[in-house]
Amino acid sequence: MNFLDFNFWSFLLIVGVGQGIILYLVLQGKKPRHISLKVLAFLLLILTANLTEFLLMSSKYYAAVPHLMRVTSPFLFLIGPLFYFFIKAHLKPEFKFSATSWPHAIPFVLALAYTMPWLLEPASVKLAVYSETLKGINNGVSLKGFLHGFLHISQTLTYSFLALREIRKYQENGKSLGQESVKKLQFLTRFNKVFLSYWVIQLTGMFTIYIVQYYVFYIDYVLAIINSIFIQILAYQFLSQPKYLSEFELSKKYGKSSLAAGDHQALLERIEQLIRREEIYLDSDLTLQKFGEALDVNKNYVSQVINEEFGYGFTDYINNHRIEKAKALMANPDYDWMKLLGIALEAGFNNKTSFNRVFSKKTGENPSEFRKQILASREKVGHN
Repeated sequence: MNFLDFNFWSFLLIVGVGQGIILYLVLQGKKPRHISLKVLAFLLLILTANLTEFLLMSSKYYAAVPHLMRVTSPFLFLIGPLFYFFIKAHLKPEFKFSATSWPHAIPFVLALAYTMPWLLEPASVKLAVYSETLKGINNGVSLKGFLHGFLHISQTLTYSFLALREIRKYQENGKSLGQESVKKLQFLTRFNKVFLSYWVIQLTGMFTIYIVQYYVFYIDYVLAIINSIFIQILAYQFLSQPKYLSEFELSKKYGKSSLAAGDHQALLERIEQLIRREEIYLDSDLTLQKFGEALDVNKNYVSQVINEEFGYGFTDYINNHRIEKAKALMANPDYDWMKLLGIALEAGFNNKTSFNRVFSKKTGENPSEFRKQILASREKVGHN
């Protein structure tokens, strides 16, 4: 067999594979790498690897590398979840993978377990199967093959709809969005619809083959070319307008321009969420830079929102929360044994001096007096 049976389909496919590899390397080299781009790079790698399998089939080069046959099959069950997480992470820069994220990989694990016996088969068995496949090129698709395709395509379509719902939910919650955010939402919507259309075509083609029970490779080639086109559209969008694939919403490239109303409100909600849920102010080494990094937002925007919303700077904003925490600890009987230094450290201050100074400035009395009043009030209530 020739080293490479190059034909028209091979040429179209190799363009898609080349574009996929180039874009993957570009995404890998982008600094700083937001989590959404990491997810997108992995998704692109799977699509490109799957397209490479079609290239091997088109060029009849499978005979030289039989162990690559169907190797991407289990990974097809990761396409839907990865696309969904890409959209979700793009909309919410604070997104992180958690314990609730991993169950989405269960279909992939099951598919990998199902495919493992085939992957461990010797080359001779795989070559025999490939030879029979070429001989039976006009045969129909088996029920097993149909179910595999139906399951992974249906799963991908489901996640595509879930991703579209995330975009619409963001639009509804965002109310008045800035022009830049509107453009990015429009890009994500178009991107989602192209992705969705590709898998609808895949599903339609698979049903057609199964119903008529007449299979030719050219149908698969057409579907693979659509995959290639999808990768090329993504490459064009990223390389010509990289801002659409940079951190969504409030990225670090805004410079000194003012935040739009929708972006201002969105960032305010995220700041307060970081304060309430994660109590980031308890970190005694917290700086404006670290706070911005925790939100993955330019620190100038954090400062701007806090100043405009509360009328004071970042340090006062953090210290106010620390003082409220210290007051709550002193009011809690479980902490009566703790000295004021311990209270100060628990509340996020790194020494007693700064704690006393800030506390006196904010409340008009020093911590010792405040604590005595609380203890006296508690005793009074106890006597009553």
